[in-house]
Amino acid sequence: MVIVGNRRLVAALAALVLSGCAEQTSESTIPNIPTVETRGMEAPVRILIDAVARNLEGDRHSAIAWGRLGRVYHAHELYTPALVCYEQAIRLDRDDYQWPYLAAHAASQVDKDAAVALFEQARKRAPRHATVLVAQGELLRQLGRSDDARDAFLAALEADDRSSFARVGLARVALVEGDLPRARSLLERAAELTPTDGSIYPLLTRVHARLGESDLAVRAEWLAKVHDTPLAPRDPALDAMRGLAANSHALASAGTALAARGELRAAEAQFRKVLSIRPGTPQDLGNLATVLSRQGRHAEAMEFFARGLAGSPDDIVLLSHQGLTQMMIGDVEAAEASLKRAATLDPSYPQGQFNLGTLRFGQGRHRDAIALFQRTLALDPGLTDAYLNLGSAHAAVEEFEAALEPWKRLREIQPDNASLIHNIALANARLGRLDTAIAEFQRAIQLDPDSPASRRELARARARQRQD
Repeated sequence: MVIVGNRRLVAALAALVLSGCAEQTSESTIPNIPTVETRGMEAPVRILIDAVARNLEGDRHSAIAWGRLGRVYHAHELYTPALVCYEQAIRLDRDDYQWPYLAAHAASQVDKDAAVALFEQARKRAPRHATVLVAQGELLRQLGRSDDARDAFLAALEADDRSSFARVGLARVALVEGDLPRARSLLERAAELTPTDGSIYPLLTRVHARLGESDLAVRAEWLAKVHDTPLAPRDPALDAMRGLAANSHALASAGTALAARGELRAAEAQFRKVLSIRPGTPQDLGNLATVLSRQGRHAEAMEFFARGLAGSPDDIVLLSHQGLTQMMIGDVEAAEASLKRAATLDPSYPQGQFNLGTLRFGQGRHRDAIALFQRTLALDPGLTDAYLNLGSAHAAVEEFEAALEPWKRLREIQPDNASLIHNIALANARLGRLDTAIAEFQRAIQLDPDSPASRRELARARARQRQD
């Protein structure tokens, strides 16, 4: 075996990748299996690399075996040995697009020119694969090759006419070229197709501002705060590679992504693996505590919050989430102490203000709750639950006109939220706007046919309308 691990080898490796496909594979052309120094790595990573390398030793004519070791190296950001493995997989399997495609992603971290050629190989093997084409176009765009990028993005749209990602790529090219109307059209259509993609709205804000459309720019800027995470196309090849990562950092990131999608059991499993690899940091312990609390396992959650706060007693995130859990189990006094401490330590932490507002609402201190929810939204206009709670706090003190303002704002991004529309209908009914209320109750029932509350309030509104 030969140890490779320095970037001076990248150019030579890239050249091998590019030239290897034309060669007939023989014993003399099969390279040594690249190895890396693993002594400083976490135990699961060492074990995985050693096992996959040993498997390859017994099957050195298998593209899958070479590709698997390449993916393991790639998943742990060991790009140089990954490229050696991918190069051999490309030689051994001349049809599968994933080997040049993964190699292109690895090479893009160390040698973008080599990555361009590798993306072209992947495109030849999968000429109508929209995800490959979007990735190729994005690299070309970053390199300033606008014409070639446009060609790739247009090919992606031809392969998948519903690709919002190809449209965003084309909009970026149009923006650089000064074609603002085309950029706006592309971004607006992308937003219709993938409304939660955070990469769209900062661009749309710039386009509207440069076109002098100030109101639309303000709205796009708000949406950029609501949807602040860029999305990416579904990519099984990259996902499979990333899924091989066994280091604690990758596992923590995977757990966070799973929790954000509501896959709490799977997130819990990832966070427990993290704690089995490294001593629990306050963040690690807080991550596990939070997903346990969200599953209703509050007693377990409190154990991990306590462990995290023992090491970092002023951690505002831990304090705030602990307070929310204490609220859920009915320990109002403890929740008060945790949430007030978090809000005092850092008044600029939006979630802390929101959680304290939720406590105040539950205590019937609606004016205090209103102030806290307003402060939350001033700090983070994208914290959407605060719009719902602010409206509810206003409604609790019979300020129905004021309640409608945040609820209508929330409806812009949650048009099919049946509970929200029921609240809007109820506020209109209380304000005597019976025609509007009836229409809104009907919409709520359309979205949630089994809602007894909407049906009951609709009947009441109709009865009042007949009396009038």
